[in-house]
Amino acid sequence: VYAEEVGQSHMRVRLRAGDGSIINAIAFRAAGQKLGIALGQDRGRSVHAAGTLCIDRWNGVERVQLRLIDVAPADVSLGIH
Repeated sequence: VYAEEVGQSHMRVRLRAGDGSIINAIAFRAAGQKLGIALGQDRGRSVHAAGTLCIDRWNGVERVQLRLIDVAPADVSLGIH
């Protein structure tokens, strides 16, 4: 849904599942790398995302966040989202 470069070459991402639920994600040191480029180019496209769930603690607020490791295009012609 959303991807932007933040901080020291990280990518902040928002992913939406097939059921409409949304999760915030971060890809550390990905800007300018294959992962960061793919995140920027795949905005709005279906992808498979791999990562680990963690707690993001920022300014006294805790949220669930996905630490992105990789993404791959999803083949929507096969019904995989």
